[in-house]
Amino acid sequence: MSEHLRPILLGLIIAFFAGFSLFFLASKDQSNDHPDPAPPNEETPVPDSPLWGVDSVNIADEDFMQCITGSFGDPAVFGRYMVDKEGVSHGLTSEEIEYLHANDIAILPIYNHFEDATTYEAGVAEAEQAIAFANDYQIPEGVALFADIEPIYPVDHQFILGWHDTIAASPYQSGIYGVFSADSELSAAFQQAVAENEDVLAETVIWSNQPQAGITTEATAPKEFVMEGPEGGLLYAWQYGLDAEVCNIDTNLFQPEILDYLWR
Repeated sequence: MSEHLRPILLGLIIAFFAGFSLFFLASKDQSNDHPDPAPPNEETPVPDSPLWGVDSVNIADEDFMQCITGSFGDPAVFGRYMVDKEGVSHGLTSEEIEYLHANDIAILPIYNHFEDATTYEAGVAEAEQAIAFANDYQIPEGVALFADIEPIYPVDHQFILGWHDTIAASPYQSGIYGVFSADSELSAAFQQAVAENEDVLAETVIWSNQPQAGITTEATAPKEFVMEGPEGGLLYAWQYGLDAEVCNIDTNLFQPEILDYLWR
């Protein structure tokens, strides 16, 4: 190699390594500007014991909640009626929805705009109305809508089929509240509906008010979850106490699985 080329070559080699070093340092600095994302938070653990909650015809505002928490306990679930029914119940308000969710209280939506639970056509019509109400509230998909079948209401299996089939075709889940003791008319109608469509059993969340243990505080609620309902069904909600003398609430226990069907 000629003497005059040697300095040029040496300069090129030095420039190459200097450039490589600068590139390496810049890349390192850039990576520090954008560190690897933190691992996602772990999922909220599912409780391994029943949850305590209430339902009421009253609006769950701050004053009413102070009555409940001061006299009974801290509900994890609150059953509320979807829309006003004159002389019977106050419907959900946007303010109480925000308040309950801000306090980590799940909402169980109740539909009670009927007093006759007979015929398939009526089951379809009432389910369609419940779905419309849920859409108005922008209730998320997967939440169970509970048909309130009171003990004095006439009921047949066709209504239950109509309710189930219509809700099942929507973004929501079917739920039924009522007297699910072994000898009740509702239990007989439900079993007949299941005989015609097994999906009714597999897809309907049951909220039973049997047996009755009486109103309690959260601390003195029943230790065992012994609600009555159809064998093999989704027996997740037990209204064990009716008509508290203060605060106008009923008291409930819920299996942890109910959380998959509530508005949270």
